[in-house]
Amino acid sequence: MNVDVEGHDFEVLQSNDWTRFRPRIVVVEDEGLDPGESKIVRMLNDHGYELCAQNVIILDKINEYFLLDRTNKQLPVQR
Repeated sequence: MNVDVEGHDFEVLQSNDWTRFRPRIVVVEDEGLDPGESKIVRMLNDHGYELCAQNVIILDKINEYFLLDRTNKQLPVQR
């Protein structure tokens, strides 16, 4: 899943039914360079995703790449 909606990425991610739709990879544009301060990172971590990479787009905008934690057997995976 790739989310890039110019500042509304968190709201779009919140609208997903994470129990029903579980992509293996999520790419999202985020603001700020510190993943520890990102509400997007916290939310996706809570849904079983791990941040695996970041790349700077421009100034304080970054793309973040998340992988579904396949070791958590309690999380359903969409096929």
